[in-house]
Amino acid sequence: MHINILEDDIIQQQKLKRYLVEIMQENDWSYQQINTYSRPEQLLTTLTSHGTHHLYFLDVELKGSDKKGFEVAKEIRNHDPYAIIIFVTTHSEFLSLTFKYQVSALDFIAKDQDARNFKQQLENNLQHVVEQFNIDTPLDLFQFDTPKAHFKIPFSDILYFETQPGTRQIVLVGVAQRMEFTGQLQDIAAMDSRLFRSHRAYLVNTNNIEQIDKVNNVIIFKNQSTCLISRRKVKALINIL
Repeated sequence: MHINILEDDIIQQQKLKRYLVEIMQENDWSYQQINTYSRPEQLLTTLTSHGTHHLYFLDVELKGSDKKGFEVAKEIRNHDPYAIIIFVTTHSEFLSLTFKYQVSALDFIAKDQDARNFKQQLENNLQHVVEQFNIDTPLDLFQFDTPKAHFKIPFSDILYFETQPGTRQIVLVGVAQRMEFTGQLQDIAAMDSRLFRSHRAYLVNTNNIEQIDKVNNVIIFKNQSTCLISRRKVKALINIL
């Protein structure tokens, strides 16, 4: 789980990060990393490479930006339906807007409360997150972990992986999301026997295949998305299915 902080006040940003590190260490709760951002654009550009099931602390009012915390939260929710979102702000009057934007925030933490109560509310939320993460995280997760990319996604959400021509960039196309990362198809193929190299540019999740169009050499997935299959790979894939 990545913990992401979007806060334009550097002092508040670093205080929140310090409290989170202290709480996680005191309780021996594991996390992958804590990322801090001052502008929405910095955070939003990482969504395609960080995968899902992450935790976000968002300021509501962001100076110098057209996007407010609620709008950022909606974009996060569109990309990551499993994201846990917590708003941290001095504007408690904005609480009702969480329903308008339909982002299903876990909590609304006031910055202007005393340090003891602020940290206690953080800890209460983190305890809930850790407990729910252990309960709700699907057992069948595909996890990719290299120095250049780290993410996990329910295997059932994967449709296929596609190489970007002339680069080492891979695009993961899922049922409800799309993400880019650096890697090689042959390395990914070796990670799970349910992945099949249908074409030099494609690696498909055989569990999500609806049918094979042998006339046009196309694989059709359950959501009607398609990708190519080499003619010489058709028979092998049919035997697997």
